[in-house]
Amino acid sequence: MEAIDAQQYFLSSLGGVVSSTPHPRDVPRSEYLREERRKLEALGVAPFQVDAEPCQWAVEHLGLPAKAFKMFVVAGSNRHWLLVEPRSRDFYLAEGRPSEDGVLSLVGFSSKDPLAEWLG
Repeated sequence: MEAIDAQQYFLSSLGGVVSSTPHPRDVPRSEYLREERRKLEALGVAPFQVDAEPCQWAVEHLGLPAKAFKMFVVAGSNRHWLLVEPRSRDFYLAEGRPSEDGVLSLVGFSSKDPLAEWLG
């Protein structure tokens, strides 16, 4: 997967009709998902490759290997980033500052649903 492919994959996945994202009861689900997709799309960035490694909790409780993975950042800001892993094409939420920390910390969970990963 190249950077441009990562961006296209992110945008096409974000536009999907189905999402496992929970929603507040006081807002219709379709309205909530539409607004949250719009917000996440606005945080889209020109994809760039980073090293990301699972946090200690993800290693201990989810069985992820304690090693760095090459991934593409496709959205985010400040210290929260949405990454896509090129081989599995799963989305991950990560924390850190790519330019300062060097390696981003994966929160742990992953799926094909970028909105669910972003909102947790």
